[in-house]
Amino acid sequence: MFFVNLTLIELLSLLAAGSAATVALYLLIRSRRNVRVPTLRFWQQAQRAIEQKRRRRIDQPVSLLLQLLALALLLLAIAQPRLGPGPDTGLWHVLLLDLSSWMQVPAVEQDAKRQALRWLRSLPPQDRVQVVRADALPTPLTPFTDNREEAARAIREARPSFNALDLTPAFELATQSLRLHAARPGEIVYAGPLHALDAGQLSAPPNLRLLTAAAPPPNAGLTRVVLRRNVTDPARVEAQVQARNYGAAPRAVPLLAGFGGSVVESRILRLPPDGEAAASFQFRAPVAGWVEVRIDPRDTLAADDRATLELPAPPAVRVAVFSSDPAPLRPLLASEPRLEARFLPVSQYDPAVEADLVILDSFHPSRLPLRPALLLHPGQAEVQISAWNAAHPVTANLRSADIRLESARVLTPGGGDTVLISSTQGPVGLASDTQPRRVTLGFHPGAASLRYHVAAPLLFASIVRWLLPAALDQQEILAAPAGTLSVELPEAWPRSRISVSGESGEPVPFTLEGRTLRCFAPAPAMLRISAPGAEWVYSLSLPALAPSRWEAPAEIARGAAAAAAVSAPKDLWQWLVIFGCAILAAEWLLFRQRPISRLSAALKAAALAAALAALFQPGLPVNETKMAVSVLADTSLSIPAGSLERASQIVQSIESARGRHLVRVLPFARSVRLPAPEEAASGWRLKTTGGEQGRATHIESALREAIASTPPGLLPRIVLLSDGRENTGWALRAAWQARELGIPVDSFLLPGKPAPNLRLESVRLPSVAFTGERFPVALTVAAPEAARAELEISAEGKRIGSAPVELQEGLNQITVRASVSTPGAVDLQLRLRAGALGETVFEQAVSVRRARVLYVTQDPAGMEKNLAATLAAGQFDVSVSGTLPAGELDGYQVLVLNNFDFESLPMAAKQRLERFVQQGGGLLVIGGERNVYAEKKNPESDPLHRTLPATIAPPRSPEGSSVILIVDKSSSMEGRKMELARLAAI
Repeated sequence: MFFVNLTLIELLSLLAAGSAATVALYLLIRSRRNVRVPTLRFWQQAQRAIEQKRRRRIDQPVSLLLQLLALALLLLAIAQPRLGPGPDTGLWHVLLLDLSSWMQVPAVEQDAKRQALRWLRSLPPQDRVQVVRADALPTPLTPFTDNREEAARAIREARPSFNALDLTPAFELATQSLRLHAARPGEIVYAGPLHALDAGQLSAPPNLRLLTAAAPPPNAGLTRVVLRRNVTDPARVEAQVQARNYGAAPRAVPLLAGFGGSVVESRILRLPPDGEAAASFQFRAPVAGWVEVRIDPRDTLAADDRATLELPAPPAVRVAVFSSDPAPLRPLLASEPRLEARFLPVSQYDPAVEADLVILDSFHPSRLPLRPALLLHPGQAEVQISAWNAAHPVTANLRSADIRLESARVLTPGGGDTVLISSTQGPVGLASDTQPRRVTLGFHPGAASLRYHVAAPLLFASIVRWLLPAALDQQEILAAPAGTLSVELPEAWPRSRISVSGESGEPVPFTLEGRTLRCFAPAPAMLRISAPGAEWVYSLSLPALAPSRWEAPAEIARGAAAAAAVSAPKDLWQWLVIFGCAILAAEWLLFRQRPISRLSAALKAAALAAALAALFQPGLPVNETKMAVSVLADTSLSIPAGSLERASQIVQSIESARGRHLVRVLPFARSVRLPAPEEAASGWRLKTTGGEQGRATHIESALREAIASTPPGLLPRIVLLSDGRENTGWALRAAWQARELGIPVDSFLLPGKPAPNLRLESVRLPSVAFTGERFPVALTVAAPEAARAELEISAEGKRIGSAPVELQEGLNQITVRASVSTPGAVDLQLRLRAGALGETVFEQAVSVRRARVLYVTQDPAGMEKNLAATLAAGQFDVSVSGTLPAGELDGYQVLVLNNFDFESLPMAAKQRLERFVQQGGGLLVIGGERNVYAEKKNPESDPLHRTLPATIAPPRSPEGSSVILIVDKSSSMEGRKMELARLAAI
């Protein structure tokens, strides 16, 4: 037997106090009797003689014993005794209930919940269970509880999400919960179909038990839909659709796309086993509308069979040009189809003209336009451009230094003007960032002297984009799975130039690491990502499905264990209440005073009614105001001693002011740990976490642990003390989880180790490269002073090269080339060291793959062996064929035509070769006896003639060819070398 509400000492103390009070009342009560007499004459003298004294003995011991017995029974009922094993003998378990997208299949969901409930019923009654929702982000559904009905209700009411299952954080949460809170750690139980992300890299905890649900049926669904308007023809929309087959057999599914109620594309999409296929098509959409893309795989999961996207109207910018000679501006404006130019004479100038952009050509009005404007003020001077302002967006990408302006005017900057272009005689280009924005040029960008300079159209395009930052953004509309959204930006912009907002315009938290932007939206949502010159609108409406199933080790326990033969503890307090009330009633009936006092009877009846009412367990809802505050203190190696002392002071102040609230201090680094005794012995003195655990800062894990371990019935609150430099995990997901659960997080920013004086402004490197390719890496670094530095490049932690760099004060443009020979996703790290200025580090994942070569030859089989081996040694994937493929050549980077008869190629094949080269493919032609030359009157009509740099033709001379052999006969050729040279010549 054990007590639920009171300990034995508390029970005995209450019983002793109650018994003493009862006995004292019996001893102190005076004995009085009411007697009716005809006169007081005979009583007055006796009344003076008799002295009322306190009772020195108990006149009614049976009554006292009955009341003491009733008191003991009621106190025992308050202590709530139970017969059976005590709660300390039970184990603590964590149930991970899979609620990922695969659970949207009804049969899978029902089987997983059925097994989870069967396992729950098999547990001994004293065991405690915490039910955790497992998908992209593990979320506790219940605290540790022995209330089986509460746990079963959480299982039955849980609904699947749109996220893929990530078991790694779920295992981490379950392990930490058992380590920090369980009196007797039990099992981590997973219930679901075992389809998880990174299934091949999972590491199972030792106490794992699997309740494997039925495998999902074969499924095929959309994974991504991209819509973008054509740059040269905005009314034409380019669409890309990706679909995946999650089954083991190939499938052919109908693909249908519609716009505005009309079908714009219909085809059969062939999906390989456990793979993806893509389809591209175009359609015209001169107006805004809804685009619906769907497939019909006829499977049980319908959520990924359809995507609906809202396509905005084609962008159009109204430009009003006031000029007396608009001819030089017409080609510049015509180069951008989204500009709708209207040329007006100077006499019709209106400062409030209805236009998005105003251009004033050689015109100086008394009032400037009320719209963004480009002011052209050419002169008569002849100047040489000496510098472009690399810090301004208009001229950031312009470097031409050989431009001479024949008709220029030197401008005088005013208040708020920024010099864009400098010449040998002064500024010739200014920008004003006041509203409305204006750009003033002291020359004409359409002048004849600038006709062959590529800088002129680039400058004009940059000016228009800066004056109208959102009107000409390249927009993409995408349908993608919900969950973690990762977007590779075109370049590494600073965070201040990027925004992410929701459907209603509310800001959405995001992280930015180099060119990788990440945000978290586990539920279907609409996100808008805005960056300089581009915008992405994501409709996160598709379910994220884990493609592979985790093959768990065979030694892991499976299935629900046999039901325990231990009976549930039995409550005795109801019987104790009944017996106690019965004894009180009997004592009152037997020893009540006569006549009966109404007040005494009312008090007795009220006491009995209150005791008996407890049998029905009445409750009164009370708003809880007691808080459970979890203080997360970062003790990783990135926190210096001074900041750690500051964190200790904050913890001590919170501890001192906690009052009746509950405060828990949880130091963390790579994971959460319990405070050491010496850290809280005499005031808080936090210590740095040593070893490998201290080399990482995992804020996500700490927040998730604080959320999961909040005691029930209290108001949760989290205090985070950290420098914010998280190098593992992703705190944004845990912060989102805390916001959804209504748990406020108060952050105290601790000064971390000092940052280097070098500031990395931007990095440009390709996201995809080929093995052996020397791809460029461009950095923009701001240095406070001139210094010598070294740029080191590492791939997967191995140094692959370094180069000395001379840094100048201000912005420095650094370009180096790197080469990686190992295919796959390579973590490329750039480290710039500059002595006293410190160092700056940038990491970016680069997808490296082997270039594919198609070797088409008409030589006898086997003759290509040496060349193919040489190409393979150079990290090329070589495919050998005797004929040119009938389809497109997009899957290859290099095409080799050996001894091939070009005259036998049809015109369509030659056009494919021309498109292949125009799109960046490489073409290598090796001549041979099969090359046939035909004289053509118009060779320019032949696509192959236009593609090749030279004409393949036999010599015209009938005498044939003469060959001259030059043999080196110097002293270095003595011996074996000369002998080999003679053999080669023969």
